[in-house]
Amino acid sequence: MEMEKPETPTGATPQPAGGPQGAGGAVEAKPNGPVVAVMLAAGIGTLVLGILTTLSEASTGVHDFLDLSERVGPLSGKTVFAVIAFLVSWGGLHMALRDRDVEWRQATVALIVLVAIGLVLTFPPFFELFKSE
Repeated sequence: MEMEKPETPTGATPQPAGGPQGAGGAVEAKPNGPVVAVMLAAGIGTLVLGILTTLSEASTGVHDFLDLSERVGPLSGKTVFAVIAFLVSWGGLHMALRDRDVEWRQATVALIVLVAIGLVLTFPPFFELFKSE
């Protein structure tokens, strides 16, 4: 008893299960640099948000500068500048790391440190220590 072969669309090359493979049957690994770039950029954006939050409490000049929308207050500037920092650092890190393999452990530790510092800086009992009178 002979089994029927599944039909493939015209011009399509059937792929073996498990995804594309290179010569010799080994799976081609892509560099992880672009993934690490976005991870680190997220950490940098978080850190910038924390720094701006603390600076906004410490300085009335920074507080007023960050007040981009009167209805929102200085939070509008904090988030806008944090997103800009994320996007700029993502672009720069992507260009620098796009063809590189980066150690996952180092990238993860860097991300955790950046996010942890950023979160501490946005924690009210911390940033209120710097409140200007």
